[in-house]
Amino acid sequence: MDKATPPKPLGQEIYAAGQPGKISEVSYTWVRPKDVDPEQKPVGKVSYITKVGDQVCGVGYYK
Repeated sequence: MDKATPPKPLGQEIYAAGQPGKISEVSYTWVRPKDVDPEQKPVGKVSYITKVGDQVCGVGYYK
């Protein structure tokens, strides 16, 4: 990630993507867990988001 680029408001983006009866895709940069990547470099990640009742739920994978 470029230090000149401000981070996305990820929580707001994920919450906004959650729509009842619909699965939305959100792409962003995240750090893998330390036991997988000891250097903790940010990598691309994709999450699928939906909303059930008043709860937003997501599952994702690293690219």
